[in-house]
Amino acid sequence: MKKPLLDRLTELATRTTSRSPMRRDAKREVQVLAALLYGSSGVMKVFMFDKVSQDVPSFGALPGEAWMTLGILEFVCTVGLIVPAALH
Repeated sequence: MKKPLLDRLTELATRTTSRSPMRRDAKREVQVLAALLYGSSGVMKVFMFDKVSQDVPSFGALPGEAWMTLGILEFVCTVGLIVPAALH
């Protein structure tokens, strides 16, 4: 006999929130790595775009303002990855 939906959802929620310390550490490490990647890409697009765009012809596909906006968005993503890891 199938369990009711609420019981299955409760079981799933309990199983996913009670993770082992190793899984939590791995998740935090992936968050930090992703934040470093987003942050370095954002720095390149916001502060070093003119220098880098000379060497990469595909950067001419979008105007400089669009690349700057993407870089700022990557900074926001970096903060979004760091803050939850720092508060937990």
